[in-house]
Amino acid sequence: MISRLEEVPVAVRSMTYDDLVTVSDIERRSYEFPWSHGVFRDCMLAGYGCVVLDRGSRVVGYSVLLHCRQAMHMFSTCALIRCTAPWATATGCSTRS
Repeated sequence: MISRLEEVPVAVRSMTYDDLVTVSDIERRSYEFPWSHGVFRDCMLAGYGCVVLDRGSRVVGYSVLLHCRQAMHMFSTCALIRCTAPWATATGCSTRS
């Protein structure tokens, strides 16, 4: 019998220093030349728009943005996909084509 997956709340919220270990881990698993923990910390200190995608109480994605006059620059964005976290696709956080 197939049962429906439990819906878990998803929210976009400001990145905190406590999120940096998880964000750095997602970055390292996703890119050949990842940003370091320090780069994310420096972006937060500089006032960039650093947000995370929080599913339940688990960080599953992040974005680093800079608003400059009439433009928004997206420096880094990543969400977990099957290759880095098999549970992410199965629970509807991401899709893979």
